[in-house]
Amino acid sequence: MRIAIFTDTFLPEVNGVANTLGKWVEYLRARSIPVLVFAPQYGSLVNTEGGHVERFFSLPLIFYPECKLALPGRMRTERILHNFQPTLIHVATPAAIGLLGAGYAAKHGVPLVASYHTHFDQYLKHYKLAWMEQALWKYMQWFHRNCKRIYAPSESTKLKLEEKGMKHVGIWSRGIDAEQFRPAVSAEERASLLRNRGLDPELTYMLYVGRLAPEKNIEHLIISFASLPSRILDKSRLLIAGDGPLYGHSPSVPHNLSEEHIQWLGYLRGNELRDIYSMSDLFVFPSSTETFGNVILEAMASSLPVIAAGAGGVLDIITHEKTGILCPPEEPSSMVNSIIRLYDHPHLSKSLGEAGREYCLNRSWVPIFDQLLSSYNEVIAESNSMVNMSRSPQKKVK
Repeated sequence: MRIAIFTDTFLPEVNGVANTLGKWVEYLRARSIPVLVFAPQYGSLVNTEGGHVERFFSLPLIFYPECKLALPGRMRTERILHNFQPTLIHVATPAAIGLLGAGYAAKHGVPLVASYHTHFDQYLKHYKLAWMEQALWKYMQWFHRNCKRIYAPSESTKLKLEEKGMKHVGIWSRGIDAEQFRPAVSAEERASLLRNRGLDPELTYMLYVGRLAPEKNIEHLIISFASLPSRILDKSRLLIAGDGPLYGHSPSVPHNLSEEHIQWLGYLRGNELRDIYSMSDLFVFPSSTETFGNVILEAMASSLPVIAAGAGGVLDIITHEKTGILCPPEEPSSMVNSIIRLYDHPHLSKSLGEAGREYCLNRSWVPIFDQLLSSYNEVIAESNSMVNMSRSPQKKVK
């Protein structure tokens, strides 16, 4: 088996897709399975990953500048693939670099699979581009027409793709390293983490982690926080970790929200990210456009009670009233009521956090990746069988 992966986002970029693909490549390499990634170039980073990543010039997407659209040269790509001789091609983007991968697969008879990561159709309305939705889905149907498998991260996403006419859709779920993300060992550790950041341990900290953009409903998050009664708001702070066009931007909110109420933390990685989960009291996630919701697993693994919009892939993770609280999408008032409820009922908050942690202990990456590798093998075996059948001599009918 020799795997070529085409993607518009890869490490060191910080997002769920890049992290997932990075872990998948690490899994393959640990098992001595040759893998070659075709990805965008970030700044001065060019092919410094030990020869298993090919970087290409890229341009930022207009309404999503953190996302880079790689612009690979066809001749260079084909030369690299000819030398690598892939037995399976995996496209993780329908954009230009994915088109090259799919085109090579069709031309040379290499089995093709795809993974679906982002509901770009749901993003369009936030950028006044809703008129493009029908054309987008027609293109998606055309792009995936030759895929032997299309991997969706959640059951809700799988159903949506099938409703849109996609064939051979399966599940490639997501895992969590429950040792990397963990709750604070004690109240003393939490207090120490907060003091190290100049934060008051006596306050309540509500956390959001993710991209800061309109499709994530950041405005609803801030409005919900600002709408809390003063008895809670005066003793609470909102921590926002991530980057994007809305970084540092607060919409028009009631006058009772001062600048000190919100801490904009930027991108966090490694121990910094782990610690911000550990020191927080509640995770609030208003996005209704998720295909899965990796950060929710991170919060749950950290024993944080989660309040989230009940839509998309989030529904596959959270069991309402058991491992978290689900709110009607795009209804800030419901989120406000849920925050008040958990603030006033610490035992319920603690119970949800513990149940979330227990759930994550059974979501290791290894069995998830084992299943994906098994699917790869099935696709390759099916392709080889079809080739052998086409080559076998046909008996003449008398």
